[in-house]
Amino acid sequence: MSKKQKNKLKPDAIVVCCTPSWLPAAACTLKSCADQGGAEVADFYVIAMGLTEQDKVDFQNFQTRHKFSATIVEGKLPQKLIDNAPKRFSAAAFLRLTLNEILDPTYKRVLYLDSDILALSPMAHIFTMDLGGKCLGAVEDYQSFPSIFGSWKDHARAIGLKTGERYFNSGVLLIDWPQILKRKLLQTCLARIMALPKSGGKLNFPDQDVMNLVFAGLWHRMPTRYNLISIVSDYFPETPVFRHFTKDHKPWGSVWVLGHAQGRQLYQSMLKGSEWANKMGVRATRIAPFESLGIFMRRTDKATRERYRKHLES
Repeated sequence: MSKKQKNKLKPDAIVVCCTPSWLPAAACTLKSCADQGGAEVADFYVIAMGLTEQDKVDFQNFQTRHKFSATIVEGKLPQKLIDNAPKRFSAAAFLRLTLNEILDPTYKRVLYLDSDILALSPMAHIFTMDLGGKCLGAVEDYQSFPSIFGSWKDHARAIGLKTGERYFNSGVLLIDWPQILKRKLLQTCLARIMALPKSGGKLNFPDQDVMNLVFAGLWHRMPTRYNLISIVSDYFPETPVFRHFTKDHKPWGSVWVLGHAQGRQLYQSMLKGSEWANKMGVRATRIAPFESLGIFMRRTDKATRERYRKHLES
């Protein structure tokens, strides 16, 4: 248990998980939550693998400059899980499945956030959201949206979800902490991932897919604004609570993508003057034409927007 946990705790917690290369982005995620009221009701945690002492100093300087506080905890994973992690994903994503070993059991709710997320509007109220007795709140992923060709729905069925069951994106998870601990669901997820063949077997997103299988029937569908992922954001461009930059090109990188202007400006502002300013938050030097064209086409596709709207309201 960390030193912070020995002091008086707030009712809830906000957690990000990362490797050293993702630490600046994770810091910005927490800073944005602090700006939107999260620090008033929740303790902040960074669960990280492989941080150097300099990484910790850089993070300390960042949080001091921006006047928020977070506890860094060294995360640990079984070596088999690290070795078998798909190449396109960091093994750090699995750290959220070990939170039961790290966080105090007296928290009421734990909010897990991916490190490519920014809070863009007040978010503290999420901790009082009615989950209808479910142990998890999440937002439906586009992979169970209706499609003309049925391609999105196929993924949910392919991993073993029953017809009609929705598939959630695991980038924002509002966890009923006592219930999760009592039912040992994180341990169940980790055990099932450990049992998979190398690189996830037939699962494209091993942790997210397994969580969807374990939490089938146990999660509450939150409105899209609580995890507005790329692609969905093109159809519904309203200001969300959490904007999730799920595509390869991130707004802190050197590639310009249509629709990233606000995110790019925020990252540049937060990272300015930090030890990370020369690595992230840089000016765009090239354009992603095909991705930007796809965004433009989705923004003007009124028929699909209406189809998705009806689906999300059903």
